[in-house]
Amino acid sequence: MVYNNTNGMYLFWYDSYSNNITGNLVYNNSGVGIYLRGGAYNNSITDNTVSFNAQSGIAFYQVNNHIFANNSVYNNSNNGFNLESSSGNSITNNSVYNNTQNGIYLYRYNYNNLISDNLISSNLQGGIYLYYNSSYNNLTNNLVFSNNQSNIVLVFYDSTHPANNNILTNNNVYGSRTGYGIYNYYSDNNTFINNSVHSNNLSGIYINYSNNTVLSNNSIHNNSLAGLYLQLSNNTSGSNNRLYNNTEDFLVNMSDATARTLSLTNLTFDNPAGNMQNFTSIHLLDSVEGSTAYSISWVTNSTTLPDLASLSFQQKFINITALTGVVSIDQIIFTWVDSEASLPNYFESTFRLWKYNASSGWAVLNITPDLSGNTFALYDLNPSSIYGILQRNISCGQSLTIDTTLLADLASSGTCFTITVDNLTLDCDGHSLTGSQLGYGVSSTGRNNITIRNCNISNFTTGIYFSSTNSSWIINSSFWNNTGDGVYLRSSNANNLTNNSAYNNSYAGIHLEGSSSNNLANISAFNNTEGGVWLETSHSNTFANSLVFNNSLSGIDFDNSNYNTFENNSAIDNLGHGFYFQISNHSVFTNNSATGNGGIGFYLDSVNNTNLTNNFATANGAQGF
Repeated sequence: MVYNNTNGMYLFWYDSYSNNITGNLVYNNSGVGIYLRGGAYNNSITDNTVSFNAQSGIAFYQVNNHIFANNSVYNNSNNGFNLESSSGNSITNNSVYNNTQNGIYLYRYNYNNLISDNLISSNLQGGIYLYYNSSYNNLTNNLVFSNNQSNIVLVFYDSTHPANNNILTNNNVYGSRTGYGIYNYYSDNNTFINNSVHSNNLSGIYINYSNNTVLSNNSIHNNSLAGLYLQLSNNTSGSNNRLYNNTEDFLVNMSDATARTLSLTNLTFDNPAGNMQNFTSIHLLDSVEGSTAYSISWVTNSTTLPDLASLSFQQKFINITALTGVVSIDQIIFTWVDSEASLPNYFESTFRLWKYNASSGWAVLNITPDLSGNTFALYDLNPSSIYGILQRNISCGQSLTIDTTLLADLASSGTCFTITVDNLTLDCDGHSLTGSQLGYGVSSTGRNNITIRNCNISNFTTGIYFSSTNSSWIINSSFWNNTGDGVYLRSSNANNLTNNSAYNNSYAGIHLEGSSSNNLANISAFNNTEGGVWLETSHSNTFANSLVFNNSLSGIDFDNSNYNTFENNSAIDNLGHGFYFQISNHSVFTNNSATGNGGIGFYLDSVNNTNLTNNFATANGAQGF
């Protein structure tokens, strides 16, 4: 036992080397419990109990390559361990607690020390404190908790004396009573990996005025302020950090006029239970403008989802809020993994990225997921909304405002889809829209650049109805058993109808009224009650490479329609005429055939200035032409 001395044990100058100080009880000394200084080296201080000393428990000055292991250092009136100008030391497996100042204090010019596997608790200032050129140290596997101020501190003395290039790995840091879990201030190039930082009174990890910080694989949760707080710090980077149940999970604040960058990949915002359910992972790349601040946190959604997206993908929502200034985030990439999307009822191709805020409601931001990378990207984002991945909900009765791909057949009691925006694609992907003899399968009024493809539409009043819809496409689709027309274009111009079939409709298979400059190709129209194709007051259309047969009236009927072109079409076995043109002038017929029709093959009534070249008519009930 060593007690009631000035210093309990004192090793001094260069002749103090290769000593073992072990198994001592050192207490109640008026100075330091164990004091090494002046170039002592290669000593081992192990398994000692050092307590109730009036200054630090164990202190060393200009001491290198020592081993401090398995000591209990507590209730000392200064620091538990006090290092100054000392390098290459190993401080491992010590219990350091209830000291009046810091548990382990590195003051001035301490390099390449290993601080590992220590329990550091309930010290009245900090747990581990690196100060004034304490650099290139390694803090690993320490349990640092319930210290009165911040649990781990890396801080400068002035701009030329920071605590740089330290590595903190696998530490469990929690329960700071009045401070931060880890506080990095004016100190650059520090690395934090695989640390658990939680339940601290202020923020979990606070990076302030510090550059080139690397943060990877840390779990930061249950802190009373921000989980990860970046302030006035440049070139912060890292990956695979997980944040949850902090007041704000992530906070960035550039309160001066200087922009600073950050790049954090796979930054995960987990639910408050931290069980990796309903989490959102993002890649965040930003040059944060000066005088701006924003936060990102996990959040639930309590609002009604939009009609077009009634299913949330795994309840993934985050709240991104602009706090100061005009925030523009350069790039946020939302990610998911295949296993999340493999559950029943999820279809990645229908995922959409949406935002919600109270003033404007729901708005879709990205409708094109990267299915190879499982990502959605947003650029130049001005936040203040809830963001989430929603699955495209598709049901009849909706107004379509975004590109839509069907996942299943749909049934409708009225009009199935009404298109209300320009530049939209409806891809039925081979699925059917089935009506109840009311309404339209698809309706579009006053729109441009609409594409409808791969649809099977039946049992509506009209399969597709275009009114004043221009420069659009109807492709690879079928229309049957409708009580009116299969397709009806009214006052619609410059459209393309290609590779479609229209049959068993109660009116015409395809009907154009007041519609010009349309292109119809590879059409099959048969068994329609009022004819295969009917054009009235429709000019400058092209009809090519099509087959019309077995219709109850004429195969192709043009009425008051001029400057139309017909090429390579066949009209077969229609009950009326094959081609029937009334008061329609300036048309061109080339390489068409009319066979076995009940009336005339080519019937031109009050037609002028029309060219017929290489057309063929045979076995019709009346004249060929």
